[in-house]
Amino acid sequence: MKNKGFSLVELIVVIAIMAILVGVAVPVYTSYIGKAQKNKDIQMVDEVKHAIEIALVAKNPDNFAGGVAITFDTDGCELVGGSTEDRAIVEEAMNETFGTSWETTLKLSYEDWEEGTAQVAVSNYVGSTFDGKEEDLLNQIQNLSKMLSIAANSDQANLIGNTYKEYLATNGLTSETAMGNAAVLYIAENMSGVDEAAQNAIASGMVQVAYTGASDDLIAAFNNANIRSRAPLAAAVYASYEGYFQYLHFNGACDLTNHNDETCPLKKWRGVDYSNIQDIDGALSQIAAAAAGAKSVLATEAAELAGATYLGIDVNTGTMNEECPAKKDALAFIATMDAVDESSAALLPHMDSETCYNDGQMLTKLETYMSIGGAKLAILLNGSDGGYVSVTVYPAELG
Repeated sequence: MKNKGFSLVELIVVIAIMAILVGVAVPVYTSYIGKAQKNKDIQMVDEVKHAIEIALVAKNPDNFAGGVAITFDTDGCELVGGSTEDRAIVEEAMNETFGTSWETTLKLSYEDWEEGTAQVAVSNYVGSTFDGKEEDLLNQIQNLSKMLSIAANSDQANLIGNTYKEYLATNGLTSETAMGNAAVLYIAENMSGVDEAAQNAIASGMVQVAYTGASDDLIAAFNNANIRSRAPLAAAVYASYEGYFQYLHFNGACDLTNHNDETCPLKKWRGVDYSNIQDIDGALSQIAAAAAGAKSVLATEAAELAGATYLGIDVNTGTMNEECPAKKDALAFIATMDAVDESSAALLPHMDSETCYNDGQMLTKLETYMSIGGAKLAILLNGSDGGYVSVTVYPAELG
């Protein structure tokens, strides 16, 4: 019997079937390779994390303050942040566990890791008014904690939130100072991890507050982000005006260093006595009144021009550009709250201190937190006076 072979139609059908199979198989194979690479990276980061945990427990360093990060990319890893002494402790642990060439041998296999919360926060912080002026920023966080010490009255603690009351009870925080400082941790906990869309909406609302004093957009943004507590709202309003006055100060439009003169905006802005305020709405009113008083003594051409630049206002048309320093500062405020939240375990033992947020410890942690922004993955080591406290891996959703 004569073999006729395949017809043209049959060959076309076979080729079409093969093309379909390849079209299905290649993405599946690529996905499989990517998943394998990610799993390999996760395993490596976990090994590093556990090695550091074991080393810190074994060595039990008395003065490990933390604020050291190990950052990873496809070229290797490195230590950033923290004191020279703390980095030496971590470096010794890495050398003993992974060999002296760990900086080049421990590297990522997967190239497309998405940025985590910390990295997004960093991109928002860099270029803000407080970028490079972290000590000024932390001083204002300390001032914020004093404003929120209205929660010292246990009857008023529910104005901040039930979670906050539980926070106080769990950690045995009873003094006015501790309650005010803990309120900042509570705010940071509420605001950390907010997605990018919510961050932008909150920041836009903060710009509107600094521009007109109206907080409707900010309240709506908080509600949409499911931040129901009034304390974070008060903090955001406070930060809105603080950024405004600090921008003017840093750009020479006003002097915030000598606040004895009645005409000084700082005396008006920070001269509020919050001790008699009974609720968060009262605090909001006092903040707005203080800001209005400060602006009233800033009626100079230099201040008006700097203020317009800060808020992105075209002085000729009155239109507003959202891509302005005020928006950057608002996003930097959210980034800073992320940093405070990540350092909460180390800060809790210092809640009774008047300098809880500006004693240098938080400054080191904030600088470290901001330094991990260029990494695809990072391990952040936090500590306290008693030694090792916690290890955090970014991004948190590694799986």
